[in-house]
Amino acid sequence: MACSVSHTVDEIKAIVRKQIEEDKVRQLAIMNLAVKYDNASTAKDDLRKAYEECNDIPQEKRALINNFLKEDSEKITRCIMLCLEREQN
Repeated sequence: MACSVSHTVDEIKAIVRKQIEEDKVRQLAIMNLAVKYDNASTAKDDLRKAYEECNDIPQEKRALINNFLKEDSEKITRCIMLCLEREQN
């Protein structure tokens, strides 16, 4: 019994090649996001270390700085997660 296929072998190969290229683009975008996230995390860690070394900052201002650093970190994480979700869809 013959199998009826709506595409030729060459058409199927072309579709597969196109999908592979699209996947490569998505993977590259995800890798770039990971590098950006790592760079942002490193910069943030450096900022936090420098901040911790400052002993002359009043406690009230320390609380404000801590909140800023925490909120900023959460925003970066949410942004990266949204970008990754979009890339996967």
